[in-house]
Amino acid sequence: MKLVQNADKQTFTANELSFAEVKTLRDALKAFAKGGSTQAAKLAAEIETALDNMQV
Repeated sequence: MKLVQNADKQTFTANELSFAEVKTLRDALKAFAKGGSTQAAKLAAEIETALDNMQV
């Protein structure tokens, strides 16, 4: 995984993630969402949607 801070210094870009890394992030976000984190739920849903539209 490669995490790069963008020029605006406020956002980041993650790239070169393996399928296992994406699944790990998704699963961790789902666990946080079960604890009540709405932001984690939103991010997990975005990952799920992206994975549904990919061929892996």
